[in-house]
Amino acid sequence: MKCYKKFSICMSLTNFGSLMSKMQYIFFRLSVCLCQTLFYISITIADIIMQLFAFYTTLRCADYYIKISS
Repeated sequence: MKCYKKFSICMSLTNFGSLMSKMQYIFFRLSVCLCQTLFYISITIADIIMQLFAFYTTLRCADYYIKISS
């Protein structure tokens, strides 16, 4: 959403001579937005996977210690 606001502010401030350059600019801005969004999504997914892995290994260790002590 923040990305879109930046995009609309940029579009309202910028005045291009031709429609073609406007279109190119729109596609450029959208692709930058998309790249940033995908980057953040992939970081979030990687973070979730790492947390799940850490949780799983903690459970395995706890299970292992319970078996040893019993």
